[in-house]
Amino acid sequence: MAIQSNIPFQLQLISGPEWNAETLPITRFYDQARLDGAIEPAVAIKENTELAIMFTCANPQARFYMDGLETLPQERLAEDSSGRSYLSPRPYPIPLFSYIDYPLIPGYYWLEVVTMGQHYFAPLQVEPKRLTSAQWEVMRQELNNELYNLALDLIRQSTGVGEDRQGALPLELLHRFIVIRQHFPSVMAALNDLLTRANYRVRKTHQLLPLHRVREFDDKAARYQLARPDGGERLATPVPKVDYDLPENRWVKHILRVVSGYLSDFCTAIATYSAFIKQQADELQEIPFRPGTTAARREKLKLLAVLHDYEETAIKMVKAVELLRWAPWYNLAGNSLPTYYPQALTSDARYSALYALYRQLRAEGVVVAIDDEYSYQWRRTDQLYELWCFVKLYRVLVDPSIGFQPKSGWLFDSAFASGTMLIPVFQSGAGILLGREADNVTLHLVFDAELPRQSQDTEFGKAPLFTRGMHNRPDGRLDIYSNSTYSGSIIFDFKYRPLYGFWDTSAITGSLRPKAMNQLISYASDIRSPYLHTPCIDQRWRQSISPIHEVWAVFPGTNRGGFHNEIHPDHSVRLISLAPDTDLAGFAAVLGGVIDSILAKAK
Repeated sequence: MAIQSNIPFQLQLISGPEWNAETLPITRFYDQARLDGAIEPAVAIKENTELAIMFTCANPQARFYMDGLETLPQERLAEDSSGRSYLSPRPYPIPLFSYIDYPLIPGYYWLEVVTMGQHYFAPLQVEPKRLTSAQWEVMRQELNNELYNLALDLIRQSTGVGEDRQGALPLELLHRFIVIRQHFPSVMAALNDLLTRANYRVRKTHQLLPLHRVREFDDKAARYQLARPDGGERLATPVPKVDYDLPENRWVKHILRVVSGYLSDFCTAIATYSAFIKQQADELQEIPFRPGTTAARREKLKLLAVLHDYEETAIKMVKAVELLRWAPWYNLAGNSLPTYYPQALTSDARYSALYALYRQLRAEGVVVAIDDEYSYQWRRTDQLYELWCFVKLYRVLVDPSIGFQPKSGWLFDSAFASGTMLIPVFQSGAGILLGREADNVTLHLVFDAELPRQSQDTEFGKAPLFTRGMHNRPDGRLDIYSNSTYSGSIIFDFKYRPLYGFWDTSAITGSLRPKAMNQLISYASDIRSPYLHTPCIDQRWRQSISPIHEVWAVFPGTNRGGFHNEIHPDHSVRLISLAPDTDLAGFAAVLGGVIDSILAKAK
C-alpha cells in the first residue's frame, strides 16, 4: 500500500460552524483502501460537528466519494454506473453534514477521489466528542452485551430458573429440556407403540431341514440340491424371517441416544446448579436479621423446588426412553445411522413424532435477535449514551444490593417462542415495572416519556406526573410505589456533554441561567402529582408539594476522571457521572440511598 504523490486535485474538510470553522487540508493519499496498524488517519474530526468539503480539480469529471453522501439532498449529488453517490469538483465549499443529521458514528472511514482512471484514498477518523474512542467502543459493546444478557435472563425467568449469572443453568441445556418436555406426550405414545409393534419386513432365508419338515421348495433350494447331490436326508429350504434392521428403526435408536444424552447432561447441570443455590440459601439463613434476607431465602428455596421438579421430570423421561432398549427388536436393529431419511420418518405417525423432536433439538438453539432499528438509534453517540444509561439504571436496580426484580414492560412483555427472542427497540414511553417482595415496593422505570400538562391526563401506576412548566420530556424517570401508595419519583436527564456545558454553579441564583440549568430546575419545581402519598395527604395540599425527590443530570464525567457526585439540595438537582468502563458501585450506592430516603419519607 503505497503513498501517492503528485496529487492532481485539492481536498479540504471544513469542520465546525461557519463562525468558528477549522480547515483541514488532506495531503496524504494511498493507492488502496485498507486499514492496518501502520496506517495513520489523514485527518480526524469530532462527531456531530458541522462538516463541509472543498474539492477542486482541473478535471471536471473527477469524483469524490465518502460514507454518508447518500443522506445529502439529491440535487447536490450524482451517481456512477454502480449506483454510488459522489460529488463533482466545485470552486466553493459544499456543505455535508449538520449536527442534527450526522450519519457518521465514531470510527474509521475512507475518503476516495477518482480522476483520470486513478484512485486516491485517504483514511478519515471520526472521534467521539465526550469519550475516548476506547470508551465509545466499550459503551457500544456493553449495550449489545447487556441487551443479549437481558434476553437470556428473561428466558431463564420464563422457565422459573431465575437469573443467577454465577453458576447459572446453561441456557442451551434448559432449552433442550423444554423442547423434549413439550414433545414428550406424543413421543411417549410413539414409544409405547414401538415397544411391541416396530416396523419390520419378512426376509426369506434358507436352512437345511430334514426332509419331513420341508414345506416349500424354490429355485435357490433346487440349485443348492444340485450342487450337493449327496445331501442325504437334509434339504435347503426357504424359511421366512422377521427383519427389524430397517433404516427407520436405526433412526429411532439414534434419536433415543441423542435425547437420553441431552437429558443426562441436563440432570448433571441441575445437580450442580441446585448445590449452588442451596449454598446461597444456607448462607442467607445464617444472617436472618439483615433486611430482605428472609424474602431472598424464600426465593432461593422456591427456585430449588422448581429445579427439583425439573430434575424429577428429566429422570422420568430418561427412564421412559431407556425402556425401549428392552424391546425384543431393539438389538436386532443396527447402530450405524443411514445416510438417507427413510419415508417412514414422515409418513408413519410414530416415527414422525420422534423425528420432529430430533429436528427441533438439532436446530439452532436459542436465538436472540436485536431489532434492526437499534442501528439507527446508535448512529449518534448522544442517543447511544442515553440508551446505555437507561440499561445501566436497570442493571443497578436489579443488582442484589438494591434487590428489585423485573415484572413486565419493554422486553419483559416479549414472548419466547420457537427458540427465538427478539429484543424490541426502545420506544419513547417504554417502561419496565420492577418489584421487591421484601418490602412490597414497586418501581416504574420509564424511558423518554412526555409528561402531560394537566392532572386529569395522569394515571396512577403508569403516568402519575404532570408538569406546569415548559419542560415536559425527561430522558428517564423512576416512579416509586410502596404498599400500593405512590411515594415520589426521580427524574433522569442524560447529558452527553461536559459538566460545564450544562451547569454553571455561579449562575444558579442569577436571572441568566443557561437553558439546560433551567430545564433541570424546572423538573424539580414544576412537576406535580394528584396521587402523592394517597390518602395520607389532603387533596388541597397534595399539588403544592413536589413529588420529585431529586433530578439527576447524568453525564460521562469530568476531565479529572473518577466518580463525580454533586448535590444542590436547594434545587433538588444532583450532578452525577456515569461512564463506560467504570465501576458502578458508587452510582448504585447513591441510587439505593435515594430510593431508601423516598421510602422513609413515605412512612
